[in-house]
Amino acid sequence: MEEVVRQTSADLLSYQMSGGGVTFSGGEPLLQQAFLKELLKKHKELGMSTAVETSFSGKWSDIAELIQYVDLFLIDLKIVDAGRLRKYTNASAGLILENLRKIFLTEIPVVIRVPLIPGYTTQQENIDSILEFLTQHKGKNLEYISLLPFHRFGEAKAESLGTLRELNIKNISQPFLEKVKSQFEQNGFLVKVGL
Repeated sequence: MEEVVRQTSADLLSYQMSGGGVTFSGGEPLLQQAFLKELLKKHKELGMSTAVETSFSGKWSDIAELIQYVDLFLIDLKIVDAGRLRKYTNASAGLILENLRKIFLTEIPVVIRVPLIPGYTTQQENIDSILEFLTQHKGKNLEYISLLPFHRFGEAKAESLGTLRELNIKNISQPFLEKVKSQFEQNGFLVKVGL
């Protein structure tokens, strides 16, 4: 704990001047909820902005304990269909969607991140399901939708580490990306790409 705070607070003056802060991501930070809660508390005591990047696949009671220390949740929404989400991520769509419904009833700012991975999340049916869910359940705290197109930026690093796996996935085309962006915008959402 002390080591993390020492490293993150080294740039405290910069954060205070720029409005920046610290983002906790992973893996999945909710899997270490007690540690995360203490880190968030310490950073709030230092006056730092805090964000949590998460799949939101955790117990609501754990999330609720964090809310008072979080300035922004960055939540991935990959697949709404329970069977497909379980198949590809082994996560519970019901749990994630229920947590989203609850967070939309709070005032904590939320960014929904939609990873666009060909063959997994880019089917029109999936995009439509995400859009339908968000249209029905979004709260005033939804800042924007972040579309995250699949890319190969990490391949050189993976190759140097000897962990490169051959993926038969193509990059997202610009026309497809513009189509999805437009679909969300036409339904009243602010959309950013790659943020």
